[in-house]
Amino acid sequence: MKAMFLAFAAVIVIAFAADQILQRAGFSAAERTSGDSVRLE
Repeated sequence: MKAMFLAFAAVIVIAFAADQILQRAGFSAAERTSGDSVRLE
């Protein structure tokens, strides 16, 4: 049971870190799928 909770925590941390890294690198879904005529805020 302890290993399962540790794995859940690891998945959450990895998902959050990956989201932050991809946002800062310019790979967000909004930036990848919008054209030049779209203003993102």
